[in-house]
Amino acid sequence: MRIAQVIGTYEYGGIGTIITNIAHGLKKEGHEVEIVCVRKRLEPKNIKVVSFESKLKPSILWGTIKMIKYLKKFDVIHVHGSLPIIYALFKRKGQKVVYTHHGWHIGVKETEFKTKVGSALFLKLYQLLAPKIDVFIGISKWAKKEIKLFFNRESFLLKNPVDDKKFRPKKNIRKYKIGNPMILSVGRNRPHKGHIYEILAMGKVKERYPNAKLVIVGEDYENLLPVVEKLKLKNDVVFLGKVKEDILISLYNSCDIYVSASFWELFGLTFLEALFCGKPIVARNAFAMTELVRESKAGALFNKNEEISQAIIECLHKKKEFSKNALIFRKKYIKQNNWDKYVKKLIRIYSN
Repeated sequence: MRIAQVIGTYEYGGIGTIITNIAHGLKKEGHEVEIVCVRKRLEPKNIKVVSFESKLKPSILWGTIKMIKYLKKFDVIHVHGSLPIIYALFKRKGQKVVYTHHGWHIGVKETEFKTKVGSALFLKLYQLLAPKIDVFIGISKWAKKEIKLFFNRESFLLKNPVDDKKFRPKKNIRKYKIGNPMILSVGRNRPHKGHIYEILAMGKVKERYPNAKLVIVGEDYENLLPVVEKLKLKNDVVFLGKVKEDILISLYNSCDIYVSASFWELFGLTFLEALFCGKPIVARNAFAMTELVRESKAGALFNKNEEISQAIIECLHKKKEFSKNALIFRKKYIKQNNWDKYVKKLIRIYSN
């Protein structure tokens, strides 16, 4: 089959990682696959990426329009969000349009205003186009609920796999250990990611663990520096910016626990990566994050921002038990959701 993996902006992050791995998996199975996008910010090895960036504004609209003719040559158009879903209106006879619901920030007040507006507009657009979409895929049980709620459509459940050969427990990586205990958080700084509340929690955490350090990995952290300065936590919060994957894996393995105060995750790939490295997780009791903590039995949930510090302390206290549960969960998850099985399921969905 000729298959296009389609996204508005193909970039570093959870969705970008998933699309890249899908493309490699499909290619391995003998299919002709391309990643088609408006804006290209990644260069994967051995995968063709075609972008349609436009100088006209808004570029996402004009780029999508330019993309339409190109997509006609494929058998399957697999859309992962954003405006390119409008191709469903122009699909040729015999073409299949598949949509994976990675989610929108609907009802999340902490989201940036422009993202809120964009999410609301995309929801309306997708609802109008839903009859033209052949197949819906949910990445979590919560995602399936949203698909039913928003579109009144049934969907396939395809949980995102993690490369277990890369994300696994490792030893002898002390050079990446920062603090004792080391509390790791990964994610680009956006309001809904909640990094500021992780920082605010460190005051109480340090009362119990004086040598604790919070290590934040991800871009655009500059506006958090004054907060750290004001709270006199300059020596207790470390910003590493964007790091290479091998360094990230070493950081997961070096940390004692993984924490994210994110208000919204429809899957939570970084939580899963931490669990795959045998690390306990701390997450907000919301969306798919609840699902992951409860299924793994390897972490603590919190409801309010002021409860984060207690959840971190609880997780550190039960670190041995939670780490053991994380590895049990890892083994079970790999058996059910590895990349080989994922790609084969996807091919069956494309073919039926």
